Amino acid sequence: MHNMTQEEIQKEVQRLSETQEWNHCYELPGGIRTRATDINSPGYNLNKWKRLQVLTGDLTNKSVLDVGCSDGFFSVKCSNAGASHVLGIEIDPIRIERAKFASRVLKTKNVEFRVGDLYEIPDESRFDIVLALGMLHRVPDMDEMLRKMAKIGSTLVLEYKSYQGKGDCCWDGKKQTKLNSYNTLHRVPTDLYVQNRLREQGFRNFVVDQDSKSHLNFKRSICIAQK
Repeated sequence: MHNMTQEEIQKEVQRLSETQEWNHCYELPGGIRTRATDINSPGYNLNKWKRLQVLTGDLTNKSVLDVGCSDGFFSVKCSNAGASHVLGIEIDPIRIERAKFASRVLKTKNVEFRVGDLYEIPDESRFDIVLALGMLHRVPDMDEMLRKMAKIGSTLVLEYKSYQGKGDCCWDGKKQTKLNSYNTLHRVPTDLYVQNRLREQGFRNFVVDQDSKSHLNFKRSICIAQK
């Protein structure tokens, strides 16, 4: 790919936002942003990355799987932080197209993006870190997703809407949708629910950080789990 001019980058950013607005805000060469406005939400990629940086530690020479990578921002950040290989998978093709475009423009190394499903990853695959950011509350079978990630990841980094109810339980999201069918709200777990399901899969060490400043109905939790 040739070095794109500022005008070419701007046109491509615009083209890739025709069907839906970019989910992730990138700052591309020439001061070009993929989003015109920022969002005051802990789920917004720029705000989320600030929290993740503090919690994830050193990524040097780590292999990373980014499940539901969306526009690829976190995969790119992990690669820039020294990961040896990052695979971002996402079932929405337009988001993978954006991720590939942004990573090319930014000349990001050691990152690969693929339209795909978590369950297509062979069980014998191994990743040092599996990211699932903004995903648990968006999948029909949360328990099966946690089991699958536990098979292939040594460390899980999970960011999700969390229910403030007591005990090992989930709030029924009643399949509310946002933006498109890929953003259906199925169940919102308590932090204890997530930890207990992972304990069943052999995880014993947990770091849980909950955003206490959120003005939304559900707090955003980050859970880092290790066996």
